[in-house]
Amino acid sequence: REAAVPRDWQTKDGSPSALFLDLAPEQAFCRKGGRDEQDRLENEKIELHKKVYAGFLSIAQEEGERFVRIDASGDKMQTHARIIRVLADKGVVPPED
Repeated sequence: REAAVPRDWQTKDGSPSALFLDLAPEQAFCRKGGRDEQDRLENEKIELHKKVYAGFLSIAQEEGERFVRIDASGDKMQTHARIIRVLADKGVVPPED
């Protein structure tokens, strides 16, 4: 079952927009305290993570109406506030006080 998405949160063809939490792989690994040795994907070389990140950056730029880029380089509370602000602006959630 698909979730209801407010009309202004959809692209022209009706597909929902996506949030892109923009954080480079090096920063992400540093933030979480390194790699999880039990996670196969996390144990791939950093080059793979950089390629995946570059791919998402490219898609977000090419399909700008479908993606909302959110700077995730701040701490978790700053990133949370940025996400809530975007969702509130779109009418998905009520604004925080």
